[in-house]
Amino acid sequence: MAARAPQFPPFPQAFREQLIYVLDDCFGEYYEDELGIGQEAPVGNELWTGLYRTFVRRRGLREVARPFGISEKRKQFSAFIRTANDAWLEAFLIDFVDFIAAAYDNWARENYLNVSAAVVFERLETHLREHRLPYTVVDGSLVRTDRALAARQIEGPAMAMLRGDREFAAAATELDDALRFLEVGRPERAIHNAALALESTIKVIGARLGWKKMPPKPTLGQLLDLVREEKLIGPTEVAGLRQLVEATEKIVAGTRNVAPGAGHGAGSGSDGVTLAAATFVVDVACAAVKHLHTSLRAREQSART
Repeated sequence: MAARAPQFPPFPQAFREQLIYVLDDCFGEYYEDELGIGQEAPVGNELWTGLYRTFVRRRGLREVARPFGISEKRKQFSAFIRTANDAWLEAFLIDFVDFIAAAYDNWARENYLNVSAAVVFERLETHLREHRLPYTVVDGSLVRTDRALAARQIEGPAMAMLRGDREFAAAATELDDALRFLEVGRPERAIHNAALALESTIKVIGARLGWKKMPPKPTLGQLLDLVREEKLIGPTEVAGLRQLVEATEKIVAGTRNVAPGAGHGAGSGSDGVTLAAATFVVDVACAAVKHLHTSLRAREQSART
């Protein structure tokens, strides 16, 4: 199955117009007339130009020359924000927040501006919340708050590791099923398949490393005990995974008998679970799979040297 392409939330036109107002509040009007001898351009000129250069250089774009050059920066941004596709607008938001965090307060103090970086971020976050856009500002950086970030940093790498090693084919299928069940809003099945993927991953690792204490039909808790005994990952990490197992084992047990051909055990009953809770469990399982596979490769590399 092909890797999932990054998804960008749709930025509604009302938010785009609000973003233009945020920029206007930050930087003010651009002074487009020719300056006379001894006249200084307002600070807005420097700010608009600084943001423009930050954006085009980071994104590998060419600066546009006159007649759409330095005197048109504010107009360029307004047109861009109104018409850019969602991926480019996300890129601009990232660069805008970084630019404000890095330099704006110094300009504000030096030029007696009434708006601070904190105020800018507060206004931006108000509009993001108003339109339910999955972003927030943390320590001067724009951060995604939905599953897209996990998909790029946790889920994708975990799937790539499993698919790149033929012995983990079963675990790859189970983890992919868990992610698919999240997408279609079936949280209990997502948790069930995430647990299966973690079990399958540890079983393959145990076989590869020759663990002699492997029970014939181990539970996930027993497999985590083996991971701790074999010191494949640190005790704190294992303890965290055990807590997760204990918190979700009732749900996992309940979903086993509704999953056709589960093959990893049986259980009865089924508890309801929120999609948010299932997303957390699946992402922890992905992170654990990624970490365990990395530790396996390190052990195998060490054994060969």
